Amino acid sequence: MSFKPIRVILEKKQLFFVIPLLALAAFSAYGTTAANNFVLDDFELIANNDFVKDLRFTPVFFAAPFLKQYFRPLTYLSFSLDYRLWQLNPFGFHLTNVLLHFFNSILFFALLLYLFGDFGFSFVSSLFFAVHPLNSVTVNYISDRGNLLGAFFMLAALIYFSLGYKKGKDIFYLTGCVAYLAALFARENAVLFPLYLGCVFFILGIFRPLRLKPVLFYILVCFISLFYIFNMPLLSNIVKAPIANFYKAEYLNAFSYMLAKYITLAALPHNISFYRRIGELSFERAVLIYALLGLAGVLIFRFRKDRRVLLGAAWFLCGAIPLYKLMFTRPEIGLFMQDSWIYFSSMGLFMFLSIAVLPIRKICKKRTFYLVAAIIIILYLQITLNCNTQWQNEETYCRYWLKIMPRNYYAALKLAEHYLVNAEYKKALAFYDLVKNNIEPKKLPNYARASIFNNLGFIYAETGDINRSVKFFQAAAAMNDDALRKAFSYAGAGQVYYRYGRKTEALLRLEQAAEIFFADIEAGKAAYAVAWGQEDFREFYRSGINGFFGEVQRWRDKQRNKKRALSIFFNLKTVAEIFSKEGRFQDAARCHENMALVMGADVEQKGK
Repeated sequence: MSFKPIRVILEKKQLFFVIPLLALAAFSAYGTTAANNFVLDDFELIANNDFVKDLRFTPVFFAAPFLKQYFRPLTYLSFSLDYRLWQLNPFGFHLTNVLLHFFNSILFFALLLYLFGDFGFSFVSSLFFAVHPLNSVTVNYISDRGNLLGAFFMLAALIYFSLGYKKGKDIFYLTGCVAYLAALFARENAVLFPLYLGCVFFILGIFRPLRLKPVLFYILVCFISLFYIFNMPLLSNIVKAPIANFYKAEYLNAFSYMLAKYITLAALPHNISFYRRIGELSFERAVLIYALLGLAGVLIFRFRKDRRVLLGAAWFLCGAIPLYKLMFTRPEIGLFMQDSWIYFSSMGLFMFLSIAVLPIRKICKKRTFYLVAAIIIILYLQITLNCNTQWQNEETYCRYWLKIMPRNYYAALKLAEHYLVNAEYKKALAFYDLVKNNIEPKKLPNYARASIFNNLGFIYAETGDINRSVKFFQAAAAMNDDALRKAFSYAGAGQVYYRYGRKTEALLRLEQAAEIFFADIEAGKAAYAVAWGQEDFREFYRSGINGFFGEVQRWRDKQRNKKRALSIFFNLKTVAEIFSKEGRFQDAARCHENMALVMGADVEQKGK
């Protein structure tokens, strides 16, 4: 995306002043994140993801889901480009996040300056945005890259549309549409872009008198957004999902709490976290929250003639109001909110902070104003630096998260998995107990419950409790809807039996796994045998692997449907990982060749 619009908007003196100061602010606040490690979903999306390690898999980004349910191909591509530069060094991935946040600060400044021509307001608002700890989750968490990319392309699109309106050139409108599409491919919250564009057009005054060209492009953007919402399964499910007693007082109170919490976090940031549960509000607390929101409404009405106030309020509410439906999307947690949800809409809150701070310069000397502003920025900066240290690694962050939110099953689950990987089984079991004590298991999706049972099966196998281990593996297999996961649960039970000399039962579990997952039983036995390194199963190796590759060829000759393509692709990927671990690199390479054939066939089918 070209930065020509910024050169059009800013004078050279402003560029030389603003860009270095915003760079200093952003890197002072978030530069320390470069020393942090991967955390939470970073492992699944980057460290353990073969797709991002080879640009030849770029077409897969447009077919494979991002964290099982999202469509974010540009975010995947950015990870792949980072890997090409830095391999699996977290430093480079964090650096990209900080750079994107810095670019967003510049674009935010440029947009405000173009809309209002008020240098002080634009600079102070973007400075708050650059250093504020409310953005620490998005900048620290590499997996939330989509938030940064989406904001970058939406801000760029808003600038291009503004330039199109001022200069009357179609090229700016068209470039704005391209930037908007890029935002959609980065993160699904870009479907809210028409709301922000409507705010910008209102400030520019296109509706007084009505101008046809920007209105036509606005209608086009709205159509794209609606098409995306109703054709993207995740978004359409959220929109269509019925909620009993949708306007129940409890839900309205929770939403009011969310709005008030975001406002207070912008003014007085503390305990910033990945997500937080919204509990039932007492009468006194509800009254306090409604009083705060009422006061905010009165102030907005009182200063409604100030277009900066109107834009700040509208900007925040455009991103906040749609969150009402998102509160219900994690039933295993209950009603909840995420601080990172308002990365883009928080810009409206920073406009209000700027409006609150700037009048100080009119009632006191310049030196006093600069001192007060510097103290506020330094306080925010210090809180941000503290937040960065909490993201140092997965263990550090999850322990901090449990400290501020004790009934947090997700943090406990991640700590349990962390200790399991590091063979600290007693600690892992303690945190799995914490998970069971803080959540009703039936509220978890089946795949999540099965994953916990698989891990418990593995722990008890390692600690010698055979019966309990097999019990958990079989429970995981029973509740798993996914064939691959069900197969590995049966294989896990078989592995435990084999390790303790019960070969008949081991073979039975192997056959159950193979019947589910592979085209023929021999292929399944072979793959699991390679994974275990057990000599007794080597006889199945040759015929089994040939049978598995035969399944790929049969699919290529007859079926060729997209769903089956992805299924076979992931199965091949799993077997390739098994071979690589066993040092069978030739067989792993053969798997990768077939992966390329499968995706190539899928692309051919799309072309037809």
